[in-house]
Amino acid sequence: MPTSPRTIRLAPEFGCWPLWDDESGDYLDPAALPLPPALAERIARWDDAYQATLDPDYPPDSRFPDAAAEAVWRAEGEAIFEALTDLLGADRVRRRPGF
Repeated sequence: MPTSPRTIRLAPEFGCWPLWDDESGDYLDPAALPLPPALAERIARWDDAYQATLDPDYPPDSRFPDAAAEAVWRAEGEAIFEALTDLLGADRVRRRPGF
């Protein structure tokens, strides 16, 4: 199994994984990192919820179905960020502001 990059960034984007090597800018498959399987699966489910919001006809219109669904997704993102920070250390995890 590959080692973790020095710094990981949590930043959801359409069409790719939500984890990035903060130095190279490459996105990272959570299942290919040395993360606990439950956390990798949790990240994948969180990303699936984000990917489902994509409006392929006009991406700027992409959004959650309602404010409650977005709030649940944001809360899970915060919890994932905390879990990554607990696992890897605060100096090794970043996130994109505003998610």
